[in-house]
Amino acid sequence: MKNKIILVAGGSASGKGHLTNILTKKLNGECIVVKIDSFCMSRDDLTYEERCKLNYDLPTSYNEKELFYYLNKLKNGEEVDLPVYDFTRHIRSKEIEHLKPKKYIFVEGLFTLYYESILPLGDYKIFMDCSREMRFQRRLFRDMKERARSEESVTTQFNTQVEPMHQKYIENTKKNANLIIQNNKNKEIPNEYIQEILKNIKF
Repeated sequence: MKNKIILVAGGSASGKGHLTNILTKKLNGECIVVKIDSFCMSRDDLTYEERCKLNYDLPTSYNEKELFYYLNKLKNGEEVDLPVYDFTRHIRSKEIEHLKPKKYIFVEGLFTLYYESILPLGDYKIFMDCSREMRFQRRLFRDMKERARSEESVTTQFNTQVEPMHQKYIENTKKNANLIIQNNKNKEIPNEYIQEILKNIKF
């Protein structure tokens, strides 16, 4: 099967998932989405309290080799069973996500444009550029609503881990992008960006 891999990167809560949702609808189901979050290391050897103290915003918090392995299988037209990560417990669940390869394979996550092994697999690369203030507000809303986090814990983690790691590892990866999307407003992503992406990825 002929396919294309589209890498979507950017800081936490910068709009990566929102963009891929829009494109999935535009492409009429001819695509799948692989989230780097699925490959977060599962530290089964630690207690929940110990896992809560780990820094999950480091590139070493994810299994790059495993991600590369599964993307290669999808690129070669093979079906895969991806791990599913439970962010409420900071550990992989017992579930799996079965994916069949399709024409468009979106890979979305913090370090999509960071890992040197993954970059050559990307046929098109996108970076979601978003201000610190907007990313924090979106992250606060998401983590309190979807991950049962307290406002204090989200704020502390953002200030001590998320933002420092963003500046150290993620911000500079925009240099690897074919397209940088400015996403600093709580509005829909401008249609010109969507059309630009579709123009460049469609067969």
